[in-house]
Amino acid sequence: MKFLPPVLLSLHSKRELDQVFMEIGAHQDSLSILERKGRYYIFRLYDLRPQAALILKQEALARGAELAISWDTISTREGPTDALLMATESQLFSLCEKLRAQPFELFPLAEKMERVVRNLNGTPPPSSFRGQAFNWGKRTFIMGVINLTPDSFSGDGLFSSIDRALQRAEEMIANGADIIDVGAESTRPGHTPVSAEEEWKRLEPFLKEFLSEATVPVSLDTYKAEVAARGLELGVDMINDIWGLKRSPEIAHLVKESGAGLILMHNKEEPNYQHFLPEVIQGLEKSVEMALEAGVPQEKIIVDPGFGFGKTAEHGYQMLKNLRAFRSLGFPLLIGISRKSFIGKITGKPPQERIMGTAAYCALAIEGGCDILRVHDVPEIKEVALVCDRIFRSQDIV
Repeated sequence: MKFLPPVLLSLHSKRELDQVFMEIGAHQDSLSILERKGRYYIFRLYDLRPQAALILKQEALARGAELAISWDTISTREGPTDALLMATESQLFSLCEKLRAQPFELFPLAEKMERVVRNLNGTPPPSSFRGQAFNWGKRTFIMGVINLTPDSFSGDGLFSSIDRALQRAEEMIANGADIIDVGAESTRPGHTPVSAEEEWKRLEPFLKEFLSEATVPVSLDTYKAEVAARGLELGVDMINDIWGLKRSPEIAHLVKESGAGLILMHNKEEPNYQHFLPEVIQGLEKSVEMALEAGVPQEKIIVDPGFGFGKTAEHGYQMLKNLRAFRSLGFPLLIGISRKSFIGKITGKPPQERIMGTAAYCALAIEGGCDILRVHDVPEIKEVALVCDRIFRSQDIV
């Protein structure tokens, strides 16, 4: 018998792992045990007390896992330490069970890690907007952008012609857009804010015309409660709040009363962080908490880490490489990276010439588990999504 070389597999989900188990003939009853041993996690932990770090290391080693901590923590036990926990799912859940009985904030840490893993391996509950079902995880959905502004960073502002904006929206739908996102205030760096009255003046003619005929859900990109209220009265299907309720908490109550959806984005005035990724996640968690406390149903909430908003180009690269950290929040994940400046920093091209760079970013975002891509170039990115979904969300693995 000719010897065949071993193949190192790239498996992106529990479903893919289970399928390979079944392909080799593993018994169905053993899958729940095997899959926990076949999935591996690396957690970066921040600012642990020395006592907590040492307990955590001891308990991890007892289960065959590993915890890397600073040498100072081992030698002097002074000051907090970051740590890197490396464990299979089986080891991790056994460790978390033990940590629940330990001091030094290890109980909430265990709860958090377990929730992250469960969310990561689960799928957000289906959503419905304008009578259309969104079954998350089945495919990537495309959100087309309509900018009713004179100063759009991407050069696609349609402020001067409602007819052109309507035509553009219809073209996007024909080319595969699942959602149309309409905004009337540029939020590019250095933009000039507009009043709620001016913003609505730009929006109203388009929305009155488009909403009566729209065959896909319509999202209103605004962080002003007054504009959101008017849009919801006209019948928009979701509010896309770039400040995640931090500027206008009352938007959550408006959305709840209307039954609409709510997109919560992370944003910050200046890109200053002590620990970047956990602070962004914490900010999104706070926005989600505000929405849920106001009564917005879980299945109506979508989260967006906010590429380019209060973040440097380097922050954007970090987020793209670590999208699973945001998937673990347990909500559908929207990614808006179309034509943005961090793509220009790599390619050296102006916004209108960043389609290929955008396509590359979108492909990586799909691999990372994003659910919605917010884009200007619908037909091109729709094609990217079709190809990537076939690879990363197909039933066929090897």
